[in-house]
Amino acid sequence: MNPGTVRYPQGDTALLIHRSFCKGCKICVVDCPEKIMALDEHAIAIVTDIGRCIFCGICAVRCPDFAISVDRPPARWAGPAEHIGGLECA
Repeated sequence: MNPGTVRYPQGDTALLIHRSFCKGCKICVVDCPEKIMALDEHAIAIVTDIGRCIFCGICAVRCPDFAISVDRPPARWAGPAEHIGGLECA
């Protein structure tokens, strides 16, 4: 009863839970600074309130089974700046 990947979007960024990889260890639940992670009735990680997610990536980094990932838009860089400081983020 583990469908593929569940995407929790917020603007251009999303938290992805790869349900077939999750073994329900609760590391993400315990370590989430915003306390938005929980386990569902099948002991699979879910996001309870994506609007409160700060996309810090702690859940993804600490997951031993690579069941969580953060999908961010690619960085956009402007050309060389006219002032000292090199490149600027657009």
